Amino acid sequence: MDTKILVRIHKDGVHCWPGQTKYPELAQLHMHHFVILFQVETTGSREIEFKRLRDAVMEAMDNKFGYSLWNFGAMSCEDIATFVAWIVRSLLGEEREVTVTVWEDDEGCAGSVKYERGEPIENLPRPERRPESRSYSA
Repeated sequence: MDTKILVRIHKDGVHCWPGQTKYPELAQLHMHHFVILFQVETTGSREIEFKRLRDAVMEAMDNKFGYSLWNFGAMSCEDIATFVAWIVRSLLGEEREVTVTVWEDDEGCAGSVKYERGEPIENLPRPERRPESRSYSA
């Protein structure tokens, strides 16, 4: 049996698709309500306090992308999902399986990534470390 927790975060944000010619409006920063769902492998019941994990991931996203509005720049939903997977792995450990799905406007239009236990997350720009106001503990 696999045991996993499921965590949902959401916030308004902007991103763009530079160089897009078929849909030129997407080449400019445009608004979405981003809904991010991540699933993390656990070893058993109540191993991870999901509300604290949610708060820690939200804080990391706010620190990197902005507090009142997330600005993802040219990041796609798949790029955002990869970044969230990296945050979760940073908080909990590289050995865990993690799946992240990012919806635009909670309409079912989404990008998704899954990293198996121990699979490295590569080609991800690492954010600058900023002082954290809270710390996470499982």
